[in-house]
Amino acid sequence: MIASIVTTMGIFSVSCILHVITHRALVTHGIRTIKSALVYGGGLLVLLSLCFTGGVSLPITSILLYALSSFLVSWFSLAPYLGGETPTSMILDSYATKTSQTEKDLQKLFTERGLVGKRLNDLVTSGMVVQKNTKFSVSSKGKIAVKAIMFYQKVFNRTMSG
Repeated sequence: MIASIVTTMGIFSVSCILHVITHRALVTHGIRTIKSALVYGGGLLVLLSLCFTGGVSLPITSILLYALSSFLVSWFSLAPYLGGETPTSMILDSYATKTSQTEKDLQKLFTERGLVGKRLNDLVTSGMVVQKNTKFSVSSKGKIAVKAIMFYQKVFNRTMSG
């Protein structure tokens, strides 16, 4: 049993490292996409081939562990596409330069352009939203993200916050 968990987590770890390398390489070339998460599918294929060829005896829980780990890391990887820098992180980051601030100081951090414009540009760049003249609409890729967010909110009975 321990050997199957070690094997599963070893394959997952290699997939995770390949995912990070792939994502960084794509971003370096100006390509922002979540498709680098497809590396986990390759890891799952390796895990299944080991299981079906008899190379390693893996219980179904190992495959579920791999799938769950991949899902969680992929969800975490979606974070930059679902809001980037949050107002909370902007406030906390501002304390790096000024350790004591008034509410008015903190409000100066936020502009409509900073709160909405940057996020809208990120969504357009990643293909989640499409811009036509001055109008924006959600793309088919964005609809998948919306459904994922709604699922998250429903399952955990909460709303997303900044």
